[in-house]
Amino acid sequence: MRVPSSDPAAVNDRASPDAHTPVVVDDRVYVVDDRIYALDLADKLKTAWRIDDRAFRGACQPNRVERSRVSFHGILG
Repeated sequence: MRVPSSDPAAVNDRASPDAHTPVVVDDRVYVVDDRIYALDLADKLKTAWRIDDRAFRGACQPNRVERSRVSFHGILG
């Protein structure tokens, strides 16, 4: 019997999913770590784009997922 590897299939050092819950929509993983990152599932979690805004600093969570769109709400607005 083959034992599955405990190594992750892909890693992105810019994202910290232990602080915020990642959201998967279509071929992207959205994570927050003082900015919003869109990570490409097809390219080993390479950063596709990011948004820097002070509203995403501190606590920020996905607010809604609808028709391939994700909205986020931060504690600063």
